[in-house]
Amino acid sequence: MLSRIAAAVVPSLGRLTVTSDHATAPAAGSIIVANHTSLADPGI
Repeated sequence: MLSRIAAAVVPSLGRLTVTSDHATAPAAGSIIVANHTSLADPGI
């Protein structure tokens, strides 16, 4: 249900990009979020 809502809302609010590319700097206004699928991630 949440993914359906997100699929409808995100395109109207702007661009959503998911990447693991470390060679480039984040664009202005970017939000960096850790993926908490590992036990080590909550420490970030």
